[in-house]
Amino acid sequence: MVGDSSGANIAAAMNIYDIESGNQWIKQQILLYPVVNMALKETPGYEWSLDEYDIHDNDEIITFIVKSLGIGVHYINKLYVKNVDLKDPLLSPLFASDKTIQQIPPTVIVTAEYDFLRIESEAYAKRLLTNGVQTSFFRYLGLDRGFVDK
Repeated sequence: MVGDSSGANIAAAMNIYDIESGNQWIKQQILLYPVVNMALKETPGYEWSLDEYDIHDNDEIITFIVKSLGIGVHYINKLYVKNVDLKDPLLSPLFASDKTIQQIPPTVIVTAEYDFLRIESEAYAKRLLTNGVQTSFFRYLGLDRGFVDK
């Protein structure tokens, strides 16, 4: 199962659904800069901070790039996600139970250094690793969200 951005959210959610339905047909997932926390809530192991970004050169431009998606996420939730618990793991995989997380198949997670959602993606990778899921994680330096599509 492969997806990028919101497609990675769907891929991760389908893995959770597959596990919770008792099938476990999906044998691997590849998530490119996934959206895993639509609730925009901090959790143990995930706290968003601009300090997590190594910004030196062109700091004003990079800070704008990093923060710009964060502004849009609130509007995306208002437009597309209504009357739903934003912590539902089928919407926000970061909130899946440990029991479910432990059954997730081998996973590859790819992020971009200057992606607003990088920190939540990395928190998800750490959560998988902590729960014994075979996980490979790659952070592409100097890039922002959506670089695979460019």
